[in-house]
Amino acid sequence: MRRWILPLLLIATPAAADLPPHVYEQERAEAAHVLVIQVQSSEGLAENVSQGACRIEAVITGVERGDRQTGDTLSLTLPCETPDYVPPPGGFTGYRMHRLLEVRTARVWLDADGALVLRGFDSLD
Repeated sequence: MRRWILPLLLIATPAAADLPPHVYEQERAEAAHVLVIQVQSSEGLAENVSQGACRIEAVITGVERGDRQTGDTLSLTLPCETPDYVPPPGGFTGYRMHRLLEVRTARVWLDADGALVLRGFDSLD
């Protein structure tokens, strides 16, 4: 009986996919670019898709860090999901699409290649 205790505990304990908060804070602290943007257009998921990538086209209205210029355009791809998507336990899988499509002003943290860092999108609306 004893040899079954560990395997049963492993099965009954869900794996936590989310990272500790300090990891996201470090990603933002080390981001090459911190920008304030005004969303010009956004594109959600296809009708029968519940998780994937949403797109945002924006104009940079403020530069808090980095060498981007106010007035430049920016295209972002963000992980998103619909309200009916059931994510795995404990993890961040994406931004809620219906909320993301309503955003008009946001702050974004980008790496040196211009990609969004982990959880690098905050609505300012």
